[in-house]
Amino acid sequence: MTAADDVSDVADVYLRTGNFQRAAEVLQPALAEDPENPGLLARYARARLGLKDYWGAASAAHGALAAAPNNEYAMRLYALALQGQRRLPEALWMAWKTATEHPDSYAAHYIYANMLHEARREREALVVINEALRLNPSSADALVLRGDIQASLWDSSVAEADYQAALRLEPDHASAVHNLAISRLRGGKTIQALRGLHGAGRLDPDLGPLARRNIGVAFTRVLRLATASVVLLAVALIAVMALHEESKSTVLPRVLAALITLALAAAVVWTLRGVPRPVLRAVMRERLLLAIRLVFVTLAIIAGMVTAALGSTPLTDVSGPLLLIGVVGLTVLGWISGQ
Repeated sequence: MTAADDVSDVADVYLRTGNFQRAAEVLQPALAEDPENPGLLARYARARLGLKDYWGAASAAHGALAAAPNNEYAMRLYALALQGQRRLPEALWMAWKTATEHPDSYAAHYIYANMLHEARREREALVVINEALRLNPSSADALVLRGDIQASLWDSSVAEADYQAALRLEPDHASAVHNLAISRLRGGKTIQALRGLHGAGRLDPDLGPLARRNIGVAFTRVLRLATASVVLLAVALIAVMALHEESKSTVLPRVLAALITLALAAAVVWTLRGVPRPVLRAVMRERLLLAIRLVFVTLAIIAGMVTAALGSTPLTDVSGPLLLIGVVGLTVLGWISGQ
C-alpha cells in the first residue's frame, strides 16, 4: 500500500463522518507531494464541496479528470461543484455525461435527476430517477426525489406514496417527513402537516428554518380563515346590540355568537396544540402579522363568549363594529405583506 493510499483511507474516514475540514487538512500535504494523483484530487474535491468551497472543489475535480478522464467519482463531484457555482448548463451537461458513460451508476443517475428537477425539467427527471431506483430500489433518497418530482407534476397521491415508501426504509428520513408534511398541507390536512414539519425540524436541525417557515404558512392559512370567520361573529354581535336597543329577544344572535365562538376557539386550539410552545414562539417572532392575527382572533373569541353569556353590555356593543374594522385592516395588511 502506498503513502497516497494510506492518506486516502484516513481522508475517507473523515469524509464519511462529515469532518470535511480535517479531511482537507490531511489531503493537502499529500497533494503537495503528488499534485496529479486523481484519487487524492477527487477526495479533496469532496472535502471542498462539504465546506461549500465550490471553486476549490471544481478546480480539484477538474484536476482529477485531467489525470483520469473517465473517473466516475470525479465526474460526479465536478458536476456538483459546477452546480454550486450556479453554472447550471455546464453542470447539467456534466451530469448527463456521467450518467451516459456510467449507465450502471446509481449515484450518477440520482445526481442527474436532481439537477433536472432543479431545472424544472420534470418529465426527463422522472425517467432518470426511475432508472436510479431500478439500480438501487432501496434508496430512500431516490424515493424522496421521485416524490418531489411527482409533486411538481401535481400528482400528490403518487408523491405521498413515494415519501411513505422512503419512510418505511428510513423512518427518520427528515426530508421525507418534511416533504410529506408539505404535501398534506397542500391537501388541507393542516394538523398532520404541522406535526410532520415539527418532526422534520427535530430530525435535522438544518431543516429547522425551512420547517419553521412552513409552519408559519400553515398557521397563516388557519388564522386567515379564522379572521374571515370573525365577520360572522361581528354580525352576530351587532345583531345582539340592535335587538337589545329595540327591546327584542337577543337569544337567537347570542346562540349564533356562541356557536361561531366555539368553532373559532376549537380551530385555533386544535391547531396550536400540534406545535410545542418554543417552536410557536419562534414562528411568531418571524411573522409579526401572524402574531397580530392570533391576538385579534383571541380577542374576538373573548368578545363572543362575553356576549353569548351576558348579552348586550357597553363593552360588547362596540365589539361588533371594531371587529369588522379589524378584519378589513388585517386583510389589507395580509395583501401588502403576503401573509
